[in-house]
Amino acid sequence: MNKQTITFTPQANFRRGAHCLAKGAVLVTCSIGGLINQVVSRYPWAVVALTLVSSLTISFACISSARSERDATNKRNYELQQKIERLQMAKDAKAEV
Repeated sequence: MNKQTITFTPQANFRRGAHCLAKGAVLVTCSIGGLINQVVSRYPWAVVALTLVSSLTISFACISSARSERDATNKRNYELQQKIERLQMAKDAKAEV
């Protein structure tokens, strides 16, 4: 096993630091991708089931949100329709007098 010495540079510039950060981000991304690949290769049906369950959950949440929006709009429309009818009745009553 080879021993490697670590050299510290007290005056590292921004470009070198950004390069090291980018290299680290690429290494982390590749490691996560490899881990996901291993899991999918080892347990394909579990991944399919997990995808299905998460898709159903997300779609249920989106549908519930759309329904609540629709119900709120219908309620507001009904209230406005009632106000219009009351105003119409008041106008008709005033016209008769």
